[in-house]
Amino acid sequence: MKRGINYERELVKIFWKHGIAALRVAGSGLAPYPLPDILVGFKGKVYAIEVKSTKKDCIYIDEIKVKELLEFSKIFGAEAYLALKFIRRGWFFLKPISGKITYEDAKSNGLTLKSFIEKILTRDEVL
Repeated sequence: MKRGINYERELVKIFWKHGIAALRVAGSGLAPYPLPDILVGFKGKVYAIEVKSTKKDCIYIDEIKVKELLEFSKIFGAEAYLALKFIRRGWFFLKPISGKITYEDAKSNGLTLKSFIEKILTRDEVL
């Protein structure tokens, strides 16, 4: 069984493979400050990402985690996203929401990994 940290590392590796700078924020879940799991940047645009994974058909996102992600993003000037890994089904990226998110919800309302990468790469450069 992969630990959550390994999925964070997997995402960082994928972003770099596509020329997108990314770093994992070590200890993000234990820090006394609101920190995301991953920071991603490309040509002046920054994304703060909270990563969750499951083998089940749904993931529960804690309201406090969402509030912290949004707080960090506002201060840092980043766009906040949830990265949800449904094991053996793929990645989905959604704007932060709390509560139960099913695989079908993520598939219907989220961006696939490919679409999220395309979104980042096609954003107008911030001057």
